[in-house]
Amino acid sequence: MKIKISKNFLDGYVKVLDLGGVGKTWPDLSGNKQKDYDALRSDWENVGNAIRKGTGSFKQARS
Repeated sequence: MKIKISKNFLDGYVKVLDLGGVGKTWPDLSGNKQKDYDALRSDWENVGNAIRKGTGSFKQARS
């Protein structure tokens, strides 16, 4: 009796046996650190500006 094993099963089996991650190539995520920093800084500057604007409006409304 001949057993037929699917290609998908074999691919999954090989991935399970690859415990050290030798067959996996990871993308380089460190290349865009400056872009991420600039975007995050800009976001927080916008938050600060919105808070300043809101508190200024609140002070004027109370006066």
